[in-house]
This record gives sequence, structure tokens and C-alpha cells, in this order.
Amino acid sequence: MRNTLSILLVRAENTDVRVDIVSALLAGQTIIVNYEDIAGADRKSIEDFISGAVFASDLHETQISDDIIIYGADVEGYTYADEAEDYE
Repeated sequence: MRNTLSILLVRAENTDVRVDIVSALLAGQTIIVNYEDIAGADRKSIEDFISGAVFASDLHETQISDDIIIYGADVEGYTYADEAEDYE
């Protein structure tokens, strides 16, 4: 049997996405959220809402850049290659 990983990519552009993101997380989805198009109070509102659901559901979040966070059950402890590393 082959194991597969399904990842949902979301570009947060307004606060309406937060409920959809949490619903997908509670359904077992791993989600990568890109926050580069939203800032200030709206971004904080989304992050706080999702972080509360993540904490309450014993899920994890890993920030991989200033604007990108991965949420899901299996993201804690992942390591990411240094951008300066040579991949030859």
C-alpha cells in the first residue's frame, strides 16, 4: 500500500479564509499558508484563529519564512534546507 500526503496551499488575502483553513485542518489536511498579501490586524486575526484551533486540536505549526507557515498533524520537527545551500 502506498502512503500519500495531501497538502493544501492557501494564499491568505482576507479573514474569510480562516474558517476554511481550520475546517480543513480538523479534517486531517496539512496546509501551507502564504501570508504575504495580508498584513496588520487582519493577518494577526487569521494567525490567532488558526493557532487557537491548532493548539486545541493538538496539531502543530512550523513557520518556514516570515510569510509562510505550515499547519498540520505532522509538521513539528521537520527541517528545511538552508537557502544558501548548494544543491548540485
